[in-house]
Amino acid sequence: MGQCQLELSVNSEQQGFNFNKRSVKIKKERSTNFGRMNKFREKLYLCRKLTSVKRTSMLFANRIRELRESKQMLQRHVSAALDIDNAMYCKIERGDRQAKREHILLIAGILKADPEELLTLWLVDKVTAVVEDDKKVSDKVLKIVKENINKT
Repeated sequence: MGQCQLELSVNSEQQGFNFNKRSVKIKKERSTNFGRMNKFREKLYLCRKLTSVKRTSMLFANRIRELRESKQMLQRHVSAALDIDNAMYCKIERGDRQAKREHILLIAGILKADPEELLTLWLVDKVTAVVEDDKKVSDKVLKIVKENINKT
């Protein structure tokens, strides 16, 4: 496993984080000390979170959050209605995880939204996640997909 370097300091006056004062090097270590491994995992999680690339398209996630907040519903109410874990729904709403297709119609019913709109946004996010890495061919790919859809 490679190294991840990040600069981290805590500003005690504002209780915020500044990422510029102290450098922390994270290396994979083997240790029997349980406390050290938990600290290692916390640092590794923080490093991955800070260096991970966020998805550029979160249309579906943003829309369901907007709808839920306009209905003054809590995330736990929506997750209970979907019969999924609250943490899972939170990840869907943050855009960290894709919703399953069968959840789209349920979410639309719960939030009293247009199912076609939510399904469209969900599909746009999925397609964007697949083609956004290779911008050179993404236009060609989308053009071919459109042609194939029009043929059927």
